[in-house]
Amino acid sequence: MPPKTIPDKLPGVVCAQYIRCGKPNCRCARGELHGPFYYRFWRDHNGRQHKVYVRKADLEKVRNACEARQREQEEVREYLAKGPRALRWLATGETGLSEDADPMKQFERVCELNAVVHHLMQCATGKIGAISQCARAAGLILSMENSIFGPRLESGGRTTERSAEVLALLRGTKTSEEWPDIQA
Repeated sequence: MPPKTIPDKLPGVVCAQYIRCGKPNCRCARGELHGPFYYRFWRDHNGRQHKVYVRKADLEKVRNACEARQREQEEVREYLAKGPRALRWLATGETGLSEDADPMKQFERVCELNAVVHHLMQCATGKIGAISQCARAAGLILSMENSIFGPRLESGGRTTERSAEVLALLRGTKTSEEWPDIQA
């Protein structure tokens, strides 16, 4: 049998289980269970739980893949929490620091906000994160687009050059000329 290829990231967790075989004269009938046998448990996007056996030869790789997925999920949760502030910065240029703050601090904040926006876009396009997180990131971007740009565009107001570029980015286009309702 050819070796199994294990992805870098897997949903779920690996657990050890001990079992009874059901034979009346076996040691497990007296309480000495067979095992440990290792299984990976996870839930699909519909909430159904799945269980698959993990061979001892693959145990460390599968555990590492599950832990990598868990770390990714935690990072995505952090980016989603910072998302509204980062998208506000993208639209307005406000970092949340005072204008007389140390330039290095301002630079670090801009880099951090830029990374958050990048990861939100990655999540919204399905490149990272679980399905529910991708939907949340896309919803966050769309709601921010509507709250920042919607009233100005509906009232015939003018947008700034920066906000036109941001709107094009949020809509997935390259330039603002593709949207006739934007007046830069």
